[in-house]
Amino acid sequence: MLAKDLIDRLERLGWLDQEIIEALRDQLSQSGARVTPEAIAKLLVDNGQLTRFQATKLIGELRKGEYDDVSGPTEVAPDDLGLADSHDDEVPVEYPGPSEMIESHEQPWVDEAGGAQASDADDLDRGGGTVTRRRVAADRPRKVNATKKKRDETKSVWDSFKIYGIAGLVVLLAIVGATLYLILAKGNADDYIAEADGLYNQQSYAAAEKAYSSFLTSFGPSNPHSSVARTRLTMTRLYQIAQYTDPVKAVDAAEEMLPAIENEQGLDEERNNLAALLVDVADNIARAAGSATETTEKQRLLDELDRQIKLTENPSFVTSAARQALSSRMLGIGETRSRVQRDINRNRRLDESVDSMRGALKDLQTDQAYATRMQLLREYPELRNDPRLVTLVKSASEIQQQLVKPAVNVPKRVADPLPADAVKSIVLTSRNGSQVPGLREEVVYIRIHGSIVAFAARDGRLLWRRFVGYGQSRSPLPVDSTGQAGVLLSDSDLLELQRADGDTGAIRWRLSLGEDFSQPTNDGNHVYLSTQSGKLVSADSETG
Repeated sequence: MLAKDLIDRLERLGWLDQEIIEALRDQLSQSGARVTPEAIAKLLVDNGQLTRFQATKLIGELRKGEYDDVSGPTEVAPDDLGLADSHDDEVPVEYPGPSEMIESHEQPWVDEAGGAQASDADDLDRGGGTVTRRRVAADRPRKVNATKKKRDETKSVWDSFKIYGIAGLVVLLAIVGATLYLILAKGNADDYIAEADGLYNQQSYAAAEKAYSSFLTSFGPSNPHSSVARTRLTMTRLYQIAQYTDPVKAVDAAEEMLPAIENEQGLDEERNNLAALLVDVADNIARAAGSATETTEKQRLLDELDRQIKLTENPSFVTSAARQALSSRMLGIGETRSRVQRDINRNRRLDESVDSMRGALKDLQTDQAYATRMQLLREYPELRNDPRLVTLVKSASEIQQQLVKPAVNVPKRVADPLPADAVKSIVLTSRNGSQVPGLREEVVYIRIHGSIVAFAARDGRLLWRRFVGYGQSRSPLPVDSTGQAGVLLSDSDLLELQRADGDTGAIRWRLSLGEDFSQPTNDGNHVYLSTQSGKLVSADSETG
């Protein structure tokens, strides 16, 4: 067959690499007898392994016997294929029909059995297994001036073939490599994120932070796991900062970091953890504020707590469901905040009272200092033993001692008896029950409206009744424990202190004070009382 002869001739001439020769033979063996030498020649010309001139020459030599029967001369130039350059060394070449078959896309495909397919311009005669070609327009010879292109001696005829082959191989490897990378990268991403999640769930936040950061660096922001990685990267940093001694740093970090993940899809998996973390930070700040001793520090921490509570009020960070689940803890934080605020108000009120008392004592106004202290204790009773108040009260007492001096006008004993009552009064009593022998000598004194009434404790008999006025309700003060020795009476109408006998109610002595006085006290021998003007009075309980 001619196609095989063409390959053998090319091998003998050494125009092609042996690998190309073997490749052509393999393709020829697979295609069978249907391949013509013209097709092979055109393929080699198109691939740059042969020039158009070389291919035309080989085909002409192979089909020399067939072209002898073609009527009319045929003149063909190789540059009809567009391979020749216009150089000064152009040489006219005449070749028969094969060049036309090579340059035309309507080439016949001839097998050795004599089968042929003609183009529009040709007729093929078959007979006895021989193929002859007859020109349709034999009277119109075709003359073409062919030029031969100089061969560049620095280039190999195999360069184009090798370049195309290598380029195709590179493209193929790139496609395969990209596919393998996507498959392996996806598997690596799943393994990588699973390892980072494991560290996160074990609360190894420092290691988890490095793992999530490395994941984002390796797989970029568009990976399906990147949103979760960004969210948990922020969470690991917040968890670590929340463990600092100063809880305020967590507030600063949360305000700075949380807006960046507020709209992250990965935050959906972390909302409950974030809500619990924010409440933990608020609780830490509240505890720190409660433990602070300085009022300014308490107020500073309380202001930071308000900032943190504002973050918990953001529904993107703490959902309604999370708020309900954490309601007891948030209620406790609110109570702690109220208690700290009360402490701040108390400390400020204490500072103001201490300053006021110091100013009063500086002016020797001890009564004003005491009044300020009493008003403070009404609002905050727990300050009664405050060291600063105790010191000021001690100072006030010392000042009071310095201010005490004997009075010029002292109360005087009244020798005149009391005038008899103009109207005689009658007291009606009713007794029930038996006597109590154990209370045989005791007398009981009771104030009823403006009068003092004395009863025998043994049997309940009314001993006497004396009117002392409706002013200050001073209670009767027995002279001894049994009351039999007598009783001290405070007459608010006469502004007197009187001693009456226990059995009869007779007045033994009267001490005129001339102003209102306090409830007297008695130590058995002396009676003590203070007047409204600030005098302290001591009288002998027997003589007055």
